[in-house]
Amino acid sequence: MKPSAISAAGANRTPEPRFRRSGTIVPLGPRISRACRAIWPDKTDKNLAAVTGNTDRAARKLLAGQCGLSLGSFGALLHSDDGLLFLEAIMGDAAPTWWRGFKRQARLSAVRRTQEELRIEIERLERSAADLTD
Repeated sequence: MKPSAISAAGANRTPEPRFRRSGTIVPLGPRISRACRAIWPDKTDKNLAAVTGNTDRAARKLLAGQCGLSLGSFGALLHSDDGLLFLEAIMGDAAPTWWRGFKRQARLSAVRRTQEELRIEIERLERSAADLTD
């Protein structure tokens, strides 16, 4: 074995803290589990497995709180059609400025979609009312 290039006197006396321990899983399971059950009340495990690409067994373990959620699986949930709901579940009560602005814009978009749907419905009803008077 080759000797170290750093002398014992120049070496760190204590190990440096790591950004993350190898294999550590971010503990998002309970929040994700609640969101999954709200989104998919039936066959929650199968839907979770299908979206994340994991096995049904792994999905059941996550839902039961027996394991955590990998970053890859969380990314798959964010990329799904229900991604915003999962992001809201993770953010919880957090209120950084960017999140408050994002939520405001998301709500504004939803209200505008509803407004457009109502405009179309009003026009449809007005046309059908006009047809009755002809």
